[in-house]
Amino acid sequence: LHHPDDFTVLRAAYDEVRRISEGVWVKELAPCNRDQALDEFIRVFANPMWHPSGTCKMGSPNDNFAVVNGDLKVRNTQGLRIADASIMPSLTSGNTHAPSLMIGLMASRIIS
Repeated sequence: LHHPDDFTVLRAAYDEVRRISEGVWVKELAPCNRDQALDEFIRVFANPMWHPSGTCKMGSPNDNFAVVNGDLKVRNTQGLRIADASIMPSLTSGNTHAPSLMIGLMASRIIS
């Protein structure tokens, strides 16, 4: 919500939801300050749908920002591996559930 277009798009989404639902479950906002009231609602209740990840980036030995190597071992430690969404070097464009399952599957194969 850092760009004015964010509010324009979310207001349009609100209008589309009202059109589809025929106003059954969405309370109408006062027409005189509708955009202002809707923008405030968006500021308070809108939140990102992605799941934060990447706090323990996996990478090559040459990557100074990588915390975890390709075997999921935490650098400069012994006996510690990380096998969750935190090792993703960047956010996925979708939900992190499926990639996390694959990380777990690969971890089980590496460890066994």
